[in-house]
Amino acid sequence: MRLIKHGHACVRIEHAGAVVVLDPGAFTEADAVDGATAVLITHEHADHYDVDHLRATRCPIHTIEAVAAHIRRDAPDLVERVQVVVPGQVFDVGVAVEVVGEKHAVIHPDLPHFDNSGFLLTVDGRRIYHPGTR
Repeated sequence: MRLIKHGHACVRIEHAGAVVVLDPGAFTEADAVDGATAVLITHEHADHYDVDHLRATRCPIHTIEAVAAHIRRDAPDLVERVQVVVPGQVFDVGVAVEVVGEKHAVIHPDLPHFDNSGFLLTVDGRRIYHPGTR
């Protein structure tokens, strides 16, 4: 397993031919999605979600409904690749993924409480949690 941090919130996990990229947002280097086999997005904030990064790869995009709604609005050309996930769901992208959580950490009491789901990945017997809440 190879774990690589890209910029602010993005993490890339490479294992046994799978290349899973989590939260490739606006502060992420463009090459973070090179060769990706799956992209996982925790929430809609620009530091976790960037349309240009999603367009730079052809892999499936797994995310919550709130982000899928943004993609439908911002990038209808990507909609066919979007898989909406919900808390408690388990799926496989070359590594096992469990969707956890439902809300982003409170940033400020006057700001909306955004939807957010973290991802718990199991890679070669090790568990990696990407909360996406910051």
